[in-house]
Amino acid sequence: MKINGGEDSIERDAPAIMEAGLQEKALSRLEENKHYSGGKEGRMYLLTGLVKCAACGFACVGHATSSRGKKYHYYRCINRKTEQIPKGPPTAARS
Repeated sequence: MKINGGEDSIERDAPAIMEAGLQEKALSRLEENKHYSGGKEGRMYLLTGLVKCAACGFACVGHATSSRGKKYHYYRCINRKTEQIPKGPPTAARS
C-alpha cells in the first residue's frame, strides 16, 4: 500500500482469497462465453449462461435500455417476451 503521496509503502503478506488457478479459469470461461453470446461486441454481461429466472427457471440474458439520456444494462428472463421465444406463458419476473 502506498502512503505519503506514494513516497513510502507498507508491505505485508495477505492470504489468498481464492484457490490458485481459479482466476485463470474464470478468465478462460469469460473468453469462451464471448463466442456464444451472440450479442454486440463490447457489451460484457459476465453472468451470461449462469443466471436463471427465479419465477420460471429459464435463462436470463443481458439487456440494455436507455431512459432520459442514460443507458442501463441488466439481465432479463428470455421467457419474458413469448413472441420471441415461445416456450410457455410469459413470466412476470422483474429484471
